[in-house]
Order: sequence, then C-alpha cells, then structure tokens
Amino acid sequence: MPSKAREDSIREQLLLLCGTALSNETTIPAMITASLGIATCGDRINDDRERRALLGVLVKTETCHGWPTANIQNGLRDAWAEGTEDGFNVVLEQEAANTWVGWLNKLDSSESLHNRSATHQHAMAMDNLSGRTRIAHWRMKLQAAASMVTTNLEKTCPIGLLSEFGNAALLLEAASTSVITLEAARDGFAATPHAAECFGPEPAPGSILAGSQWIWWREGRCAAVLECVITYGVRLAREADVRPRRKTDPTISVVSRGPYNYVAGRNLPFAPASHFSGSIGLSEVQNRVSACPPLLAIIMPPRKLKIGVAGLGRMGKRHALNFFQSVPRAELVAVSSPDPKEREWAQEHLGASGVGVYEHFDDMLKHTGLEAVCIASATAVHAAQSIAAIDAGKHTLCEKPLATTPEVSQTVVDAAARRPELKVMCGFSRRFDESYRDAYAKMQAGLIGRPCVFRSQTCDMLDPSGFFVAYAEFSGGIFVDCSIHDIDLALWFFGEDGESKVQSVSAVGITAVEPGLRKYNDRDNAVGLIEFVDGRIVHLYCSRMMAAGQEDTTEVIGTKGKLGINTIPVANLVRVYEPTGIRHEVPKNYWDRFKNAFTQEAIEFSDCCLDDTPVPVKLETAVSAVKIGAALQESMITGRKIWFNSKGERVERSQL
Repeated sequence: MPSKAREDSIREQLLLLCGTALSNETTIPAMITASLGIATCGDRINDDRERRALLGVLVKTETCHGWPTANIQNGLRDAWAEGTEDGFNVVLEQEAANTWVGWLNKLDSSESLHNRSATHQHAMAMDNLSGRTRIAHWRMKLQAAASMVTTNLEKTCPIGLLSEFGNAALLLEAASTSVITLEAARDGFAATPHAAECFGPEPAPGSILAGSQWIWWREGRCAAVLECVITYGVRLAREADVRPRRKTDPTISVVSRGPYNYVAGRNLPFAPASHFSGSIGLSEVQNRVSACPPLLAIIMPPRKLKIGVAGLGRMGKRHALNFFQSVPRAELVAVSSPDPKEREWAQEHLGASGVGVYEHFDDMLKHTGLEAVCIASATAVHAAQSIAAIDAGKHTLCEKPLATTPEVSQTVVDAAARRPELKVMCGFSRRFDESYRDAYAKMQAGLIGRPCVFRSQTCDMLDPSGFFVAYAEFSGGIFVDCSIHDIDLALWFFGEDGESKVQSVSAVGITAVEPGLRKYNDRDNAVGLIEFVDGRIVHLYCSRMMAAGQEDTTEVIGTKGKLGINTIPVANLVRVYEPTGIRHEVPKNYWDRFKNAFTQEAIEFSDCCLDDTPVPVKLETAVSAVKIGAALQESMITGRKIWFNSKGERVERSQL
C-alpha cells in the first residue's frame, strides 16, 4: 500500500490538476484529463468543499464541452457513500444554468441536466449509441447552440467558442477510440476556426498525448498548461493503479477510458522536451500557470504549512504570533516551552484556537500533522533542536545563530544534507527587509560602482533589567549574537559564494554600562574589522546601550557612490515640531524595526516548503557567519588579530 505521504501527494496533484484545468477551461484535453484524474483518484478526497470542486470540474467538462461524465459522478457517489446528493444537485444546477446546455434546455425542455437522474439517463443513452452516431448527435446539439448564439451574440459570445471546442472534443474522443483516424480528426479539428486560431496548425513535438500527432501547438503559457495538465493526468492514473482498489471504488468511466487506454498503451515521456527537462515537479507546474492562477483556489482554501514554534521567550512569542496571524500559507498548530509561565501565555493567547502546547520539544515533534518547526529557543539548544527536527522529517527554520561555534553549526548543515527533501534555513531577518533588498538591487545594478567598504551596526536600546548579562552566558558573545546580522549582510553584499574570502579579523570592546558582562568574556560595546583577500573592508559596531531606541544602520561605499540604509533611524514618518526643535520616534527594539521582515521571512519559508523551491538563504552561510563572529569575539578578548588562509582555515600570520 502506498504511504500516507504518497497518498497526500496524489491528492495534492489531483487538486492542482483540476485547478490548472479550470484556469484554462476552454482547452478540451485539459478538462478531459482532469476528469481522468478524478475518475482514478477522486475517492481520496474527503473534504466536502474539495469534493464539490471536483464535481464542478466534471460538470463543466460535460456542460461546456459535451463530454459525458455521469459515470464518473456515479462512481464517486458510491465511493463517497453519503452526503453528496445535495452537492451533486447544487453543482449541476449552478453549472448547467450558465452553459450552452442551459440554452439547449430552452430548445428541448424534455431533456434536463439539472438533476442527477436526468444526467445519468442522458449519459446512458449516449453510451448506447455508436461512436459515429454519438458524434452526429452532439454535432446537432452544437449546431443548435451555435444557432442560439447567433441570435444572442452580445449576451452569449463565449458560447460560440465553446461549441467549436466541443466539436474538437468529440473529434478527440473519436480518434482515441479509433472511431476515426488521427488524420481525419486533425482535419476536422483544423476546420473549427477558433480552435485552429488558438492551437495553431503545427503539432507540438514530443507531446504527451499521441506522440507528436495529436496535441497542437499553443503559444506561450497555454502550451505549457496543456502539457502539464496532460502529464499529471497520466501520472495520476499510473499512481492510482498501484493502490489496490476496493469494491466501492469507481471504475474508470466511459469518459476517461478512451484517452486513458490511448495514453497508457504507449511508452510516452512524463515531461515533453519542448517545455521541461527532467521530471515535472509541483512547483514547475505552478510556475507555468502563475500568470493565470487556478480557479480551484477560489473554490477551496489553499493548503497551509502546519508549523510549530519551539521556545516562547522574547523572540519565540513573536514568531508564534507571526505564524498565527500574519502568514497566509502557514498554520500554527503547536508550540513548546519548558517554562510554565511561557506555556501559560500560550494557553491564554493560542490555546483557544486549538494550538497544541507542549512542555517538551520532542513531544511537539510528534504532534499530528506537524510539517515544520521554527526554532526560537535559547541559542545553546538551536543546533540540537534543529537536528532533532530534521531527523524527525520536519522542515526547519532556525533563529540565528545556528550555534555559538562553527563546528556545532556545521553539524546542522550535515544533518540537512542527509535529508535533502527538507527545507532548512537560518533566519537572517534583514535579508527580507524591503530597504536592504532595494539597496542590494541598486548595488547589483551598478549604481555605486564596485563596493569596497561595508559599514554596519546593530545597536540595541539599553535594557536596565540586566537581561543581556544573564543572556551572555549562553549567547556566544556580542559579535555572535548581535553583529551576526551585520556579518551576514556583509557576506551577502560582498558575495557569499566564494567571490570574497576573509583574510583577517580584529576587534576591541568595552563594558560601559554592564561590568558583569566581563565574567562571560563579553562587552556591551564593540568594534570589529574584517578584511577580505581582495582588499574590501567591513567595519562593524555593536552596542547594548542606546538611549533612544533601536539603531541599526548600514552603509555600502563604492567607487562611484554610497548606499545608506536607515542612516537616520525612524519608527514612522511623523515629525514633532516644538519650540525646542524637531523630533521623531525611533523603534524601541529589534522586532519593531524588522517586524515586516520577519513576516516576509516566514512567508518565503512557508512558500519554499509548500512549493518545493530553494530556501532564500543558504544554510552554509550561517556557518561562515558564526566562524567570523566567533573569531571577532576571540580577537576582542585576546587582543590578537586572527588570520585565515584561502581555504578559510585559521593560520598564523607567518604562515600566509
């Protein structure tokens, strides 16, 4: 029996298949192939709204294109067993009233498609006709519809197009069941003007259906949509065959039998070389149809990433509320904290919404349906919890830093390498800030010439509670905890993929307001200098004693100009004009300054998990940032300059 993951994959692909077909519903093979997928895999759908959406696809295929789907509907009714009668009738009434069948009903009131029994009788009558007679019958209906259109042109113009596409669909069915030859079908297809205009006269090389003989080229997005849909129809049908069918399972209906046998009987590639290389993934299909989002998304809610947050301290609470309130494609389902007060907070703010609250992280990992975790615990357990989450098969977003040493940080990278199907990312929030992204784009465009000097600071507002003194025991020091963001920015702006190598680091620091930091080899103010082998320089300043609020600023100095980001920190655009002067407010803490960046980070992490796309920040960069931060911290304490060779290994100056 297929695994649950495989079943979920088939279900997701079926919904995507139907959504893609609906987004391009005048493509006959797209709608028919969606019906094929429903016939073979529709019994896996349990949600009422999703079931109704599938019924809508079947009814559109029948009412818009004249392709009977009653057998599939009856099979689904048996498979779903109960609760579908009203759904069938409602969908039929809604769809039939707005399609050319509705016009036909005005011509022939004795035949109604507004209820299941009439649909069933109609389909059975059609099944008893020979292929040629059935085509002739439907052609008469189509001609009647076209005639109706001529007298109602302004109101029903699309119906004329549908009638011609319906004619093309009949030709497809006839060819696939050998009622007529492919050549005759192609001639008939070319004779439908609107269809010929849309599909063009030339066949697409390597098309999924009938080799290079059947699916005609459609320019731009439509060609890709067409072949994507057919590809998924074939794949779904084959995957469905792997699963033993129960007695109540629907058989492949007369609607899908012809195209299914026609495709399954040929050794055709999954991915046409005309559009893709290699096997098709969900994200590739979604990218192809991004210009025209599937209408199925309107009918049913999108799938959300079920995520849990570990740690509910200063940052953990904010991450939890962020995923809970602000990330459209994520659903917070669980949180964990060893602190009873933090769990009490979670019960008060999240428990009423069904979010699971756990004392132990390992218990949260077992939460039913959990797909991903956000690690916002104390820095000392970042690596251990990340590795545990990865080993449990969960996508992982870890707050910076991965660990306080590069060696431990590397263990997270190694764990992620063992599970390449998972998305693992370190949360460097400033990369998702709109201003920093804009500055990076301007630098890449050459506005300041070649960047030579990078000057950046992270300066926290003074916290008189002594929090940062206690925190210093586990944080790795001010450079690893505070300047890590600036180091990451420098690697980003100066090139993190080997274009720039660090040659040396040096640092000095002072305990200006918190002398207790010295027992942990830390300082409340520090300045660091990083030299790259190509001569570029990074100047860092970090502080825990700002009086006004959070002051995080950056300057990138190039050969032709300079970029400044937040050089005058402001909380908003309000200015207060008083007799004593003009003033404005400053963000009180790091979250206030980068709240939107944290939200964007969570959104993009969720997207890459759901869409199977690369994470926005390479995990290896997090190790490099910790290596540099730890070296700066050591230099500040020892007073020694630290050198690296071209391989990034620490060496003595005399060895260079």
